[in-house]
Amino acid sequence: MTLQFIFFDGEEAFKTWTDTDSIYGARHLAESLHNTTYSYNGIEGKQIERIDILVLLDLLGAKDPNIYSTQFSSEVVDSLCVLWPIFAL
Repeated sequence: MTLQFIFFDGEEAFKTWTDTDSIYGARHLAESLHNTTYSYNGIEGKQIERIDILVLLDLLGAKDPNIYSTQFSSEVVDSLCVLWPIFAL
């Protein structure tokens, strides 16, 4: 298992926040992972397919934000949502 920490800053729009004028670093990384292939011991695929778990830690500017698990909930994800107020101190 490989653990990678990726930090993005400057996710703002240049003019107006739209699908094409925002999150430049994240979109570039996703496109790069999607377009880059790998081959190891006869197994081939795309780099993005090698991601087993993705944990997004975002800087939230709101006081006392509500964090919800919106897709595939698990005991680990639910625990992180419960622990969020501790990390936000």
